[in-house]
Amino acid sequence: MNPSPEHPLLREVQPRLRNAIAHSVPAVGSDDPEELLQDGLAIALHLLNGTRRSRKKVTAANVAYYTVKYLRSDRRSTGYRKADPLHPASQLNGHRRN
Repeated sequence: MNPSPEHPLLREVQPRLRNAIAHSVPAVGSDDPEELLQDGLAIALHLLNGTRRSRKKVTAANVAYYTVKYLRSDRRSTGYRKADPLHPASQLNGHRRN
């Protein structure tokens, strides 16, 4: 099996994400740093696929930067739905009931 070009770049993105999540992404409610890292890697892979389709070159720092921006704004790889009771935005807005 021929490895795709995303694999080496993701290996460079993962340590950057781990560090940035620990220092700059606020944990809200049930957010776990390991889950945020996995979600960040899914977002990074999505960004890499988009740049590959458009034939643009990116660095690991670019991908990590924009992935952390997504995570800091409470966007997740599954979407941004404030109606979801487990979503951090609904917890911050007080729309969740225990």
